[in-house]
Amino acid sequence: MDSKLVVFMAGPQKTGKTAITNYLAEMSESLESNEYRPTQGVRYPTTHSRILEIEKKLIADPKKGQKWREANVTVELWDCSGDLNLVDCWRAFSNKIHGAIFVVSADGKNDKDLDPWQEAIGLAKPNQYTIFAHKQVQSGGKTKVKPTNKVLSKSPIVYTNLDQDPESIKTEFDSFLSNIYSVYLENREREENAIV
Repeated sequence: MDSKLVVFMAGPQKTGKTAITNYLAEMSESLESNEYRPTQGVRYPTTHSRILEIEKKLIADPKKGQKWREANVTVELWDCSGDLNLVDCWRAFSNKIHGAIFVVSADGKNDKDLDPWQEAIGLAKPNQYTIFAHKQVQSGGKTKVKPTNKVLSKSPIVYTNLDQDPESIKTEFDSFLSNIYSVYLENREREENAIV
């Protein structure tokens, strides 16, 4: 059975959302550009906006209580602008979202800025979110990112760096997709049982 998962890549401006999105979609030419171009709303190819589709094969993690074995999914990865003036745009799509990856600066300067995004997206379970504390340039050790939002404070935080350890980003992305796929299956089963 093929399924489609919708994932938002969101968070404050200039944190590396587009670079990570491009890397996950295997559009590596973007990694070679250091030029900052703000995302307008949601990026889509012909209108300065972009929603990328990625085909993934997911493998369940029984340690997390995932009852399925493997699944082929299509992931719609939405590269969202960090402009807070566009929060209402995300709210309009919130009923279609299965998960969100919030990208913040690894220095912890903007981890408190995630509340408007989480409130607009409105997913209830912490495992429907993950936070990438992203370093855009090589630098020293990790700093502590600590979201204050009730839901996000229970969500996984992953320290990422495209220059030093890009493969860990893909590994964490796949793990996150497995989590939201499990929630997707639970919700679908609940809806089917409600009909019966």
